[in-house]
Amino acid sequence: MRSLPIFTLNTTILALLLAGCSSSIFKGELAGYDGLATKIRFYYADNALEENGMCRRPELQAITRTDVIEDTSEKLVLQIRYRYQDNAFAQDFGDGESGAFILFSCRGFENRTFVVDKTPEGLVVASMTGAIRHDRNFATGA
Repeated sequence: MRSLPIFTLNTTILALLLAGCSSSIFKGELAGYDGLATKIRFYYADNALEENGMCRRPELQAITRTDVIEDTSEKLVLQIRYRYQDNAFAQDFGDGESGAFILFSCRGFENRTFVVDKTPEGLVVASMTGAIRHDRNFATGA
């Protein structure tokens, strides 16, 4: 039986830890509002670009810090520090013999400001700073 290279083992452990953190962060509240983390996560997934447009389908992996900039009866403004990753940029650099690993070139930490409207129907993420997609279907141009 061959042992896994230490890099592969450490990467796997780190990925599992981050997956556990990122899955639990979106189940609870954010800035005291239940379900807001999920709404921000989906808004980001639908609109964000990272790394000067190189990462076209980034996903929020974890929210690491939240600062409330403004909280009124009409809107909530949050400065959020987060970890993102774009799985579309995964590249397999293994040789197939020694336990291949995946290297993600589109991953990192960033900050964005999110504006959330408080409506009678509930919270609605209205906008965010940073690069956004204007054309959401790159294959057809729709």
